[in-house]
Amino acid sequence: MTLSNTIYLPPSEKFRKLEARNTNYRFDLEQDVRWEEMEAPGVYFTDELVGGIDLSLFDAVEGLGETFNWAMAIGICEEFIALEEHVIGFFHEETEKGYLPVSRSVELFDEEEVKHIRLFRRFADALKARRPDIAQLFDKHLENSYEDVWWHGDHAGNYPSAAIHHFVNWLSAVFFEERTIHLYDVLRRGDDIQPA
Repeated sequence: MTLSNTIYLPPSEKFRKLEARNTNYRFDLEQDVRWEEMEAPGVYFTDELVGGIDLSLFDAVEGLGETFNWAMAIGICEEFIALEEHVIGFFHEETEKGYLPVSRSVELFDEEEVKHIRLFRRFADALKARRPDIAQLFDKHLENSYEDVWWHGDHAGNYPSAAIHHFVNWLSAVFFEERTIHLYDVLRRGDDIQPA
């Protein structure tokens, strides 16, 4: 691995061991998701995940609770897709510029992010197919909502240095990965969660 800049430290022995690590388990989009249960009943969120919203109030309007649950699931899928695409774009752009060193770790991370995008796209599309009447309207709303988030249109020129640009993007990736772990943990403890 050769570096064309000073953003990253030269590879150490610890890094070389990390690069050579065994990765027996890799996420399998077909085997690790219960796609055959996509139509099974269940909710996509727990009270903990929608803290501050009294879900019982939706019962006053027929179908509102189901629509909220459906829309929240799609919203999370689309948000995750957009964030994963941002992370992958960062990898590709910065590697191409020579700022991000080519490494097995980044390649593996990139591969996993691509699989996650496919997962969330497939899940969102399956949900949208259930309610095509409002899915298009919802998509337009989601598309517009991303225009105000920090990473929309983000690029190195927004930062005083390439190092700060990298720090912010890696920190964002760590926060995002932690959020996905939190989401998984909360859903795993929930009742009546949709099994897929």
